[in-house]
Parts: sequence; structure tokens; C-alpha cells
Amino acid sequence: MRELPGNRGDTNPLRVVPAVYPLPHSRARCALRASERASTIATLGLGKLHRRRGDREQAEEHLTTAMEMYREMGMTYWLEQAAVETRQLV
Repeated sequence: MRELPGNRGDTNPLRVVPAVYPLPHSRARCALRASERASTIATLGLGKLHRRRGDREQAEEHLTTAMEMYREMGMTYWLEQAAVETRQLV
């Protein structure tokens, strides 16, 4: 539990109010992560689109970028989806 104003020095856990709302910067961080995930999924979509249209160079660029981003974010499911698309470039 995080100590809130008014809780200082009170050692009785029944009177300490838990901090249930995230800090503003936590919400901003969550929003940024959601934005990054959406951007990466869009990059994968562009890679798929270019592959289907036969533009191998653009497809490879987008798919490679998506795979790097998924790897950095630890998004293994989407990393595998990008790898499948990349294998289909051949």
C-alpha cells in the first residue's frame, strides 16, 4: 500500500487507505504502450498488404520493423505472426 496524505504515521493497517487509482504518469505510460502496440500491429498489416500486392521490398521493410518491435516488447504471438508473413515472401 502506498502512503497517502492523512495516513502518515498511522501504523494500524485497518485505518490506512489503499491507493487504488494509478498515478497520472502510470496512465500515460499505459497509453503509450497501447499506442506502441497498435502502431506495431499496423506495421505488420502494412507488411501483409505489400506482400499480397507483390511489393516484396516494402513488405520486407515493414515486416522486419514489426518483428524488431515485437521482439523488444516481448509480444511473442505477434512476433510469430510476422515471422509467418516473412516466410511467405520467398
